[in-house]
Amino acid sequence: MAEFDLTTRMGQYLDRHLVFPLLEFLSVKEIYDEKELLRGKLDLLSNTNMVDFAMDVYKGLYPDGDVPSALKDKRGEVVGQLKQLQADTEPIVKVFEDPEVTRQIQSSRDGRQLFEYLSKNHGFMSSWLDTLYQFAKFQYECGNYSGAAEYLDFYRVLVCTALVAGRTNDSNSIVVD
Repeated sequence: MAEFDLTTRMGQYLDRHLVFPLLEFLSVKEIYDEKELLRGKLDLLSNTNMVDFAMDVYKGLYPDGDVPSALKDKRGEVVGQLKQLQADTEPIVKVFEDPEVTRQIQSSRDGRQLFEYLSKNHGFMSSWLDTLYQFAKFQYECGNYSGAAEYLDFYRVLVCTALVAGRTNDSNSIVVD
């Protein structure tokens, strides 16, 4: 059955976060040696912020060994970065948790009107878009895909309006005329 498996061929073209479910599937199918799959997962996790998952995989691979200090140190860095990003996005989250804002988002068909409403009535600043994007990206890198999707949805609705108006601080942004 392993001769027909395309995971290694296709996996090199996928985002590492998309490869984890494939490795889980292969683990359940018992096509490959479990230790080999765990080594592959650990290798994939090395460049992500999914440190707790990496620690669990390491413990599964080396049940009698201690978790390396590099993973523990990285976990501390990731938690620190998470706390900083949470503090940075707190005012943004408060705006989006407001029931009136939620109604406005659901009823608004025009991102420009929504952005103007948020700016005027809730002090929403265009610089918050960059913060929102960074937090969404961090959530994704930590494996919190639903959280990332939620923040990216807010970002998606508002960013086109800010780009057209030339209001972002992102040097990589493309301003559309």
